[in-house]
Amino acid sequence: MLMHHSRRTQHGEQLQPFSETTMEELSQDVFKLQEEIPNCGFTWIPREGNEVADYITKLAASNNLPVNWILNPPPELQVMFRKELLGRPFR
Repeated sequence: MLMHHSRRTQHGEQLQPFSETTMEELSQDVFKLQEEIPNCGFTWIPREGNEVADYITKLAASNNLPVNWILNPPPELQVMFRKELLGRPFR
């Protein structure tokens, strides 16, 4: 069972969940940075090709990502790590 943790900044300020406006602003910032950084690009990877990132993103978005997830990953995440380490082919 995962514990509920609030997202906080490095200074301890509580962050609000991502909203559509926030995501739109974030994507605009990313594309602006892309224009400013030479040789910068993006690659789309299907969700099935990176289950770990997708799972972590979903946990974080729902405020269910444990603070110490890197040192003590949830069991479901450990299984995904093992699969990716073994080089399981994409579906």
